[in-house]
Amino acid sequence: MYTNQLTPAPDSNILAAAGVYFPSATGASALAGFPHQVIVQADNETWAVRRWAAAQTITAVEWTADVMEAARISGLAHVPAHANVPGRGAQRALLHAGRVYDAISWPTGRPLNRYGTFSLIVNDTINLPLPDSMASPDVLIEAIQALAKFHMASQPLANRADAPVYTLEAMLTATENNFGQLRKTVGSQAGGNQEIRRWLRSGNRILPAATDRIAEAPALAQARTAAVHTDLWPSRLLVDDIEGATRLIGIVGWTQTAAGSPILDLARLAARCARWSAATAETVVGAYSEIASISPEQRRMLPVIAALDLTTITGTMLQAAYEDDRIANDPVQSFIRSGVQTSLRSLETLANVLAPEERKSGARAYRAKPKTDRPRRKP
Repeated sequence: MYTNQLTPAPDSNILAAAGVYFPSATGASALAGFPHQVIVQADNETWAVRRWAAAQTITAVEWTADVMEAARISGLAHVPAHANVPGRGAQRALLHAGRVYDAISWPTGRPLNRYGTFSLIVNDTINLPLPDSMASPDVLIEAIQALAKFHMASQPLANRADAPVYTLEAMLTATENNFGQLRKTVGSQAGGNQEIRRWLRSGNRILPAATDRIAEAPALAQARTAAVHTDLWPSRLLVDDIEGATRLIGIVGWTQTAAGSPILDLARLAARCARWSAATAETVVGAYSEIASISPEQRRMLPVIAALDLTTITGTMLQAAYEDDRIANDPVQSFIRSGVQTSLRSLETLANVLAPEERKSGARAYRAKPKTDRPRRKP
């Protein structure tokens, strides 16, 4: 049995928070792969009560609930609904035992990648990009257009003072720090691992090029024109079979939502849910443009952000697959190594787009012979 299929025992503090939201609930149960939440049945509906990361505040969670509600009001049914804390008016975030909780409607459907989020033996989780064999262009287009509607609906809230902010410049800084740290740890094994060497070569080319591109667009680098999901993965896209076709029915995982540029979401979907290519970029831009406007500057930035994202997620997967001995016997390791191969192919394509390598050849370059006025020698 894979570790992501193991169901943990419900956490006592999460159960206590669930009791505050739904005092008449018939029961609460843990869900495999989601140790931070429990599923509750109340009033013939299914809810998820979840504990947010330790750094999150009630203010940030309330802002996230506001932008999700704005999306639902605009007609975007893909976004879960929030429950209010009983007896506290319109408050949706709950502080319990020093941590923030909320409760959202639990959507139906299955993850696009089927196996969802993996839980590792070391009490951590990891998401993987969509394998090429599971490519689903129609679902990708549906997700892009759903996000376009979300971005448009959330624009009035993006400049609110209580909004958490994540800009392109902040992403560049985070990627540089992540790459610098992993280059010391994972990179120490590069001599005996071709995949690590490929990642290092690509990252060493992408980071300088991305830095220059973002520096050339200061307004876009600091933009916070919409609320953005920022944590899109195939496991966050819920699908179902409707009339013989696989359709998108929900988007989950809104715990890292922040004010920023829509390019953050578009690049992540393109990098994680499809193999990167010029055709993929055109599909993403075309689908988004049917709903919301996208500037030429944003289009040019799409491969830059996708390359930065792939640099980070590939390094993270390499660390889990090869550097962390604690999961050496974890059955999920083979899935992670497959994910490394998937992301490396896209990463190398993007490295060639942003920073083409000069051709190296041992053959002498061809040079045309100079013309002369001397007459040809007769036989």
